[in-house]
Amino acid sequence: MKQRSLLAISMGAAGHLVFSTAILLSEAFDRIVGCQMVLWGVLIGFYTWMYAFCIRAFRLRFLFELNQMSVQHARYDIQDKSKYNRYLSKQRNKGFILTIPYAIYAFTICIIFIVTIPSEMMSLARDDCYLQWGIALLISYFALFIGILAPFLLWYLRNCPDAHGIRTEIWINAVIAIPFFVLLVVWYGFEQTSKPLRIYPYKLIGPGNWAVCFTAISHIASVVIPLFEFYFADSNCVTKARKLYNRRRLSVQQSLVESNLDFAYEPVFIPELSVRSLEYALTQPSILDQLQDLAIRDFSSENILFYENYLQLFRKCKHNFTDDHSIQHWLKRLSSSTAPNENLEANEFLKTPIPIKLYPDFSLFYETFIREDASNQVNISHRARHMIDKTFTHLYRHHPELNPTASIIIRTTQDNDDLDCSGNLTELSLSIFEAARNEVLWNIFNSVYPEFVDMYRIQNKSAL
Repeated sequence: MKQRSLLAISMGAAGHLVFSTAILLSEAFDRIVGCQMVLWGVLIGFYTWMYAFCIRAFRLRFLFELNQMSVQHARYDIQDKSKYNRYLSKQRNKGFILTIPYAIYAFTICIIFIVTIPSEMMSLARDDCYLQWGIALLISYFALFIGILAPFLLWYLRNCPDAHGIRTEIWINAVIAIPFFVLLVVWYGFEQTSKPLRIYPYKLIGPGNWAVCFTAISHIASVVIPLFEFYFADSNCVTKARKLYNRRRLSVQQSLVESNLDFAYEPVFIPELSVRSLEYALTQPSILDQLQDLAIRDFSSENILFYENYLQLFRKCKHNFTDDHSIQHWLKRLSSSTAPNENLEANEFLKTPIPIKLYPDFSLFYETFIREDASNQVNISHRARHMIDKTFTHLYRHHPELNPTASIIIRTTQDNDDLDCSGNLTELSLSIFEAARNEVLWNIFNSVYPEFVDMYRIQNKSAL
């Protein structure tokens, strides 16, 4: 629900609450009070409920395009200069752009109050308010949602598939709205043509109740069901059952694949719901592209980009450990171990100081993914980010030429002396990013990787 915008969902729920409360309570009051409640319930509540769909659609398209452009920019696929400038503008003003729909909503609500309050004051003075006016306004809003708003939003999101069902929800609401709209119109027309019903409108279910039923169903689909899914996802029994099911499913799947292999000598990667399987998958370019496509739909492309660039740093370090200091440090650490193993060698490799010529690459990686308000900032813990920030703050103090935010770089003899005597204080190694790498890996594992495993299972099942 967080990826679907909690604020927009809460806004839609508040609109449903105001609208349904006003419609249902209007039947408990006299004509004048009930008329006002229906009118304001429709003007504020139903309008807010509809506008929440617009906000979520705008947010979906903006984040989807921004994640696409982030991946293209990171992989140097943006050739058009105007498109590149547009990406930079969106990235810098992301927070401001996402608040524009809320500002428009506040402005339109003010317009509604300015226009409606004077006319309502005059009608109250003349005792000239009828319940049918509010219902007629509700029918107009309902028709606007079915005939214009829903088709426009579906067209607006035609090229923006998402992993959170926003487009699907609009489709479902548009389809379900049709029978309720028909019932609303028929009920309203029947009430208008029957004189006894017009005299005693509070003795039966009003036509507005059909619209309340529709928004209630929409609220259940948008809020209640996702909350239950979240609750049951955290349930221990459900978690154990899901793990058991996945284990059995993957074992059967693996046996089926192995029995149908045409080339037994070629290794086949079978994705499993394990971190080790994910780590291997992220090293395969073809699988990485598929995960990136899923991450774009999930609005979390920065995680895959982080890991992709981390692996590039890893390869650069592996190929550039050729200077004397690095080799001596590497041999010294390995020779100090009496019984080296695979895990020990990996840990020693991560702790090996990198050549100074790789410092700009490390600085670029930090400025792109780790630093607060970075262009592709990943979601990691404060502790992990603080440790990396502390390291690079110290590094920039001794190597100011690496700091992209430094406007003027002045190098003096004293600075050079500090660099020479600083020694180990300014040494960098891959280990400084290890905590962030682990957290990003878990972010991927908990977001897009299960969907990738399910896609593989479905595709493999259809192929067999």
